[in-house]
Amino acid sequence: MLYKIPPASQLQDTQFVQVEGPDGLTTGYQYNAESRTLYFKESQIIIPSFHGVSHVAEDPVPNATVDMPGLMSADDKAKLESLIQMRLGVLGFMGAGFPDDGGWMQGDIIMASGSELLSIERIGNVVRFTVDSQIPLNCNCEACAQIYWIQDETDVKAIRPPSCAGVLPDVNAYGELAVYLFPESVVVDPNNVADTIKNKNDYPALIFKRYEDSTTPALGQMEMVLRRSTSGTSTVGWSMTPGDPAQNEFAECVWFTGTDTDGNRIRFDLQSEDDPGLFGALLYKGHTLTRKMGVITDYRPTVLTTNQYEVRYWDIQNQSPSGSSFTATNIWRYNNPENAFTNPSAPKSLALDGYSQVLQIGTLVQLWEMKISDTVTRRYFNLEPHLSANVIYNLTNAQRFGDALTTESDTDTETGGAATDIRLLEKKLWGTTWFEDPVYISESSTLVGPLGNQFVADIDYDLPGLKVIDLGATDADFHYPVFLWDRHNHQNFYAKILLGQPDSSNFPPIDILLRAPIDSYGNVFMQVIDSATPTGSDPYIVVSNVSWDELPSTGTLQILNNVVEDSDPVYTWEYITKAWHPYGIMLIGTTSFPVSGVTSVDPTVVGLVHEDYNAPCLRLEFSINNDSEIVQLQFKYGILDMNQSYSLSDGSINDDKVKDFEENNYVVSQWLQQNGFITSTENPSSTPTDFRVYVGGYLPAPVGSVTERWNTLELLVRDDQLWVWWNDLIIPPSTTLSPVAVNTPYFPFDTDVDLGKFGLRMWPGTKVRSLAVYDQNTMKNEFIHGQLQITA
Repeated sequence: MLYKIPPASQLQDTQFVQVEGPDGLTTGYQYNAESRTLYFKESQIIIPSFHGVSHVAEDPVPNATVDMPGLMSADDKAKLESLIQMRLGVLGFMGAGFPDDGGWMQGDIIMASGSELLSIERIGNVVRFTVDSQIPLNCNCEACAQIYWIQDETDVKAIRPPSCAGVLPDVNAYGELAVYLFPESVVVDPNNVADTIKNKNDYPALIFKRYEDSTTPALGQMEMVLRRSTSGTSTVGWSMTPGDPAQNEFAECVWFTGTDTDGNRIRFDLQSEDDPGLFGALLYKGHTLTRKMGVITDYRPTVLTTNQYEVRYWDIQNQSPSGSSFTATNIWRYNNPENAFTNPSAPKSLALDGYSQVLQIGTLVQLWEMKISDTVTRRYFNLEPHLSANVIYNLTNAQRFGDALTTESDTDTETGGAATDIRLLEKKLWGTTWFEDPVYISESSTLVGPLGNQFVADIDYDLPGLKVIDLGATDADFHYPVFLWDRHNHQNFYAKILLGQPDSSNFPPIDILLRAPIDSYGNVFMQVIDSATPTGSDPYIVVSNVSWDELPSTGTLQILNNVVEDSDPVYTWEYITKAWHPYGIMLIGTTSFPVSGVTSVDPTVVGLVHEDYNAPCLRLEFSINNDSEIVQLQFKYGILDMNQSYSLSDGSINDDKVKDFEENNYVVSQWLQQNGFITSTENPSSTPTDFRVYVGGYLPAPVGSVTERWNTLELLVRDDQLWVWWNDLIIPPSTTLSPVAVNTPYFPFDTDVDLGKFGLRMWPGTKVRSLAVYDQNTMKNEFIHGQLQITA
């Protein structure tokens, strides 16, 4: 066979030479030009991995000798032992017998790299002689023939390190790596291997490849598939991708652990955060198993019916919010949890925070995140609200109008033993102007009146309730609003008012004053008994029928009679100070009193004008069409400005005492509309559908035990928030109609005003059955300032 080797002149250093031998055996040699030597390349011998007759197959070379290439026989082993005078141990052979049983030896394989091959290894007194065929991981190119498998005598499919160093040699591989695990039952057709390999994506795999979903080069990803579905999708396995740094993407680390009963993959993710103050999360099917800290920053418009809040993530270390706001729902209890939501008698429902206390802005919550789709994520937290003293309100003042009272016959001022309930109004608790107490005077034995304001409050027992009416007097009469106010000052409070639908299509609105400065002086009437303008002194008048305390130190008087009807009649007179006078009180002004010739026979009567100030106000702006019976209502909050003319004035309100709000500094609701009047059980359409406006008063016929029906207006003033409900319907401000940016279910309240009075500023058409004011309790204890010192 050696004659087949080319002559040295045709060989180059390290050239690999293959020589074909008997029975198709091929032997490889490597030529060393310096020593003119051919080194036997044992690794290139390709033979079946079987042993002799007593093992698993017949010896393919039964007559091999030392002069022939191939496996050594038992006789060859004996000759070698005689030559070296020691026993040769054949370790790790794959057969079941021993070499001298007539079979051939097949044992360990030694890994070698570079140009040196070791075939005999001495361990103590034993020489290990290796004759296994090596299975190369490379092609026949000499430059690539560097890495070899080492068969492990304890497991024929395993790899062991060489005994000389105890570790595997370093292996450098370049390019992507994919290992596919075919089952042992797979039969490969040697004539069509591709037909089997093409199904590799149906089996478990270990894949290390380039990350393709990125514009950044030199990124890799790792996948391990332990089980696949029938469609080839991984159901058990692991994957990690680096994300694209150019897109500020985070690395993804995902585990698949099977499928649930619906056939959906069970997936776990690691979620990272770029904010160093926020924690990452462990996700299950896109939902957070670990929770994140958040802080309530605002309320959603539907918070009272859905428990939904505006929330931002909370940086615990730096004690600050992070990221944009999102919606989160508080779920802490369900009513009738075992029933369906559609159960007609006891439906399952979410327990609402509003029944105890809506969580305060600034409350820290722990968030779960539920991934509904690629674009929809829902967030929840679990925090039961606890009743606080801050949501408990005590009744401070209340009043009801229109109830007929029964009295003794000898004091009866009404027919049938009925007395007016206006006498129940405590003047020290409630302030009023132009209430049911008209002013009449006697002029030349003739009763003249009523005098004063054109608008007055009347107690209507047929309604029943308080009703503001227009007396329809002459132009000389004034058009001041009718005031009703609680004389207490309030901070945070709750108010409830029963109102009727105004009965006129042409009237100004109803104003609710909140934390307002309200003049404490009501109607005070007096007679002018003297007036003068002394030379060199300020003009003055003297009034009687009034006490010192009933008049403020400065003020304006309304002249109720004897007005000089000239081209520019004067109906008021201002005084700047007051002084004692033997016959009354002297009021000193800067201009002469416009009525001259004051006498006791023809008295001049004046009244103190109730002053009106800029104040926080909620306005109910009605629009009523009596023909179509369409009722519209809009709520408007802002600072009522005494220098702003009423924007909807049609000229019917003289002197424009209605006034309007600071320009571009108010918030309004949408216009609410009802298409029809409700006097009994009518059910007209409306926008929104829950909006209702009742005419107010007695029903034509009782409905069950209900004999009268009113609209319920509820107000809650708390810190910088004004909450409004109309017949249990929350009234949020409009984000599109308001000149001030707003996106909350409440009206933002002016924080500059933290103390003031509550009252009604009313015009003709207003109907009131009752009103009540409740003040908020205050939490206070000895530890509230965080100080507790004990000294000797």
